[in-house]
Amino acid sequence: MYCNVIKANFKDESALKSLLSYTDKGADYDRFQKFGALLKFWVKLSPSSGIFVIIYPSENLFANAKNEFSSIIKSLELTGSKIETFSGAIENLSYNDIFNEALKKIGTAFSLD
Repeated sequence: MYCNVIKANFKDESALKSLLSYTDKGADYDRFQKFGALLKFWVKLSPSSGIFVIIYPSENLFANAKNEFSSIIKSLELTGSKIETFSGAIENLSYNDIFNEALKKIGTAFSLD
């Protein structure tokens, strides 16, 4: 499994709320489905900062989504946000049987090792 992580510090709380609203729309769901992401989530650090995480089940899907990840970063930079990015393989993952069975049902090649 692989992930892209964006840490963003926005100019104000409304900029963060706007982005969260935008990423909750159905089009966003379709876009992440298209690129094979397993899930995405935000971690709110303060009223105007957060961490965005996108998790992919395989290295191939992770690599294929590179341009999409770049477009998200460019959009954030246009808002005047301070952006830090991190990407790589997920190591030392703990999970339960429910998660494992869900991954098997989607039929996508993945590795939890």
